[in-house]
Amino acid sequence: MRSESKAIIFLIVFSPITAELLSSSMTIPEIINPISFMFLVTLYGFGALIIREASLHTENRWGFIVFAGMAYGVIEEGLACKSFYNPEWPDLDVLAYYGRYAGINTVWTLHLIIFHSIVSIAIPIAVTEMCFSECRGRRLTSNRRLGFFGATFTLTVIIFNVVFPYEPSLTQYMFSFILIALFISIGLIMPHRMTLKIGSPNKKILMLLGALWMLLFFFTFFGLPNLGASPIHTFIIALTLNVVYLLLFSTIDWNYYTDLDKLDIAFSPLWFLILLWLISLNPERTIVALLFASIHIKLRSIIKRT
Repeated sequence: MRSESKAIIFLIVFSPITAELLSSSMTIPEIINPISFMFLVTLYGFGALIIREASLHTENRWGFIVFAGMAYGVIEEGLACKSFYNPEWPDLDVLAYYGRYAGINTVWTLHLIIFHSIVSIAIPIAVTEMCFSECRGRRLTSNRRLGFFGATFTLTVIIFNVVFPYEPSLTQYMFSFILIALFISIGLIMPHRMTLKIGSPNKKILMLLGALWMLLFFFTFFGLPNLGASPIHTFIIALTLNVVYLLLFSTIDWNYYTDLDKLDIAFSPLWFLILLWLISLNPERTIVALLFASIHIKLRSIIKRT
């Protein structure tokens, strides 16, 4: 099998299992169901692949991936699942009523835009690039096949939209399309990143920051609401935190690091969840944690051999 085909298969599988299985949004029986897995691959996987291929034509490639990932989050949660607007979406918990303005679950919306951008799109693409370095900077598929992936992705979004019963208003749909256009536009016009004058931080520092990001991410969006913080304060804190992280990581000279370093840094946010599930005393989450720990170890060995 060609390296490009292997990279495609890895990306379209790693994206959905990371976003849904490691996050505990889906259980193991749910995700291994052939029908649900197929839809996850055509939604998450094909979305990540399309963004990866499109990024090759942009000046600031990783800036585009991050903002196109935000657009993906809006497509999935604003158009397909419609959880941005549905107050009865099962995963909302306290966020069903917390920060709901003008028919929009605002805190939940910001949470998922950032989550999908980093966890569903950017991290899977980064891990794929490190493990299939021979394909880095090159197309993985032809225009004709990319058209197939795009058409299938679009069909999947339509099917999800029809299956989930909540019907947003025309204004809410327009809000989703405006956000998608805005994020794609920002990704396209972003200039090339600047590098730090003082050099690049130690790899262990970046890994710690990555794990800390995941901790702060969940604490901000779920801890603060349960502690009684106002939705406005939670929204501002979450936005500020993630903008700071985006600016920090966009100014780093990544050429300083080896592929193994970059893999470890990309996995670092996931390790927060891996360690959390290992101590959760939940058998299924422990299995998931061991699975992802094993994946990281296996990928490290592959990179070492290349």
